[in-house]
Amino acid sequence: MSDEDFDFGDDGDKDEEFFEAEGDEEFDFEYESSEEEPDEDEVTEQNMYFSTKGQWKDDRNFPAAIEGFRRVVANEKSRGEWGFKALKQLIKLEMEQKLYKEMIEDFKTYLEYITDNNVSRNKAENSLSSLIEFVFQNFHENDPVLETFYEMTHHTLQLNKNERQATKLTLKLARKHLDHQNYDKLIRLLSQLHQALEPQLPLSSSSSGLQNQQNSGPGSGEHLKGNVLLEVYELEIY
Repeated sequence: MSDEDFDFGDDGDKDEEFFEAEGDEEFDFEYESSEEEPDEDEVTEQNMYFSTKGQWKDDRNFPAAIEGFRRVVANEKSRGEWGFKALKQLIKLEMEQKLYKEMIEDFKTYLEYITDNNVSRNKAENSLSSLIEFVFQNFHENDPVLETFYEMTHHTLQLNKNERQATKLTLKLARKHLDHQNYDKLIRLLSQLHQALEPQLPLSSSSSGLQNQQNSGPGSGEHLKGNVLLEVYELEIY
């Protein structure tokens, strides 16, 4: 990947597209209530974040960009949105520069924002999903960095009881191993998926009928679990 092709991507918000969306050049906050006063520290963090992105766009200076985003994180009085976004950009920059030790350390901090609820669950999930895509596209299936990234991410999702995203992550790695015919690792991941998808025994037979009716409709947990099982079976057929 060349410097010209390198893009910060988005952080789960469409207005965060670095090169395509012009709206973020305004650097303005949007508040649900006009009576809410902007937090001075947060404004400072936001300005530092966009200033660093603007500088990167102008000169493609990796060391300056890394220093700028690290300063956003260090400047936070309390962990929040802008430090979280800055860490995501640091992870991408460090990966591009093959600074894998620093990348893993910053990813560890990034995950702490999620486990400590420093950002909303929705923002955390969207941001992490796009970061997973970015990392999986840039590492081969047997790379130790990808394996470490997977283990750290999966552990965090389980801590947060986000079984849906944890299962999707495991499926993604399983597909990658299938594509490259790494059958031993594929079998191990499929075994993990079967264990995660095992149905829970009902507390009593009298309540199981009603519970099954409530939990088996479209969009329910059981319905989604069934869809994942179909994907697992497809992987096993191949």
